[in-house]
Amino acid sequence: MLETRAAWGRPGLVGLALLGVAAGCGRPSADARRTIDAFVGAVQAEDVSRLYCLLAGAAQSEELGTDEAGRREGFRAWVEDRIQGYDEGRDAGWVEPQDDGVGLVKLLALGRGTFYAVTHVDSLGQGAVRARMELRFGYPSIDLSGFPPGTTLYLAGAPPGRVQVVRVPERGEVRARVLESVDLDWVLVPNADEGCGSALAIVSVRAVPESVREEDVVWTF
Repeated sequence: MLETRAAWGRPGLVGLALLGVAAGCGRPSADARRTIDAFVGAVQAEDVSRLYCLLAGAAQSEELGTDEAGRREGFRAWVEDRIQGYDEGRDAGWVEPQDDGVGLVKLLALGRGTFYAVTHVDSLGQGAVRARMELRFGYPSIDLSGFPPGTTLYLAGAPPGRVQVVRVPERGEVRARVLESVDLDWVLVPNADEGCGSALAIVSVRAVPESVREEDVVWTF
C-alpha cells in the first residue's frame, strides 16, 4: 500500500465441505482470476452493486433484510461501514484484516499499484476453488521526491493489517519497516446470482502467515 493524503458480520457466507484438493487449470482457473480482478476493481471503485453480486451469499442473507430492496440497502450500509472502518484504522496504524476482503484490498493497494498475480488455483470440490495470490510491494524502488513536505504516506507493514504512517520532511530521511511480499488465499464458490456476469463469488480472503516477508526502506529528502 502506498496511499497519500495532502451491520452484519458476513454476507451469509456459504459453508464449504472441502472434498479434496487437486491442481486447478482451464476454465475454473480463468474464472477465479476474472472474479478476483472484478472484486478488486469493485472495492477500489466502491461499486456497491458489483460487490453485492461478487460476495457469496449477500443476495440471500436475511441479516441484511427480508426482501431484495432491503438486502441491497443493508449491504450498502455494511460496505460504507467497512470503508469507514478502513479509513479510521489506516489513520490509527492498524486495519483489522477481516476475511470479506474489502479492507485487505484497500490496505494492500490491490489495483492501485501493488503487483499481484494468481499463481495457482486448487479445486475444493463442488465447484469451489482456492486461489493463491502473490503480492510484491517494491517500496525501495518508489521515488518519493516529488511529494511536497508534510505529505502523509500510508505503507503496508507486517503483520498484514499494520500501517506505517510517515510524513515527508523538509529534509532528512524517512525510515520504515514495510512488507516486501505476502501471499493471499482466496476461496470462491459458484455464483448463485445468474445476472452477476461472474461464474464465481468470493467467500473469503486471508493472508498466508508463513508467506510474510518484511524489509527496511530508507528515503532521503
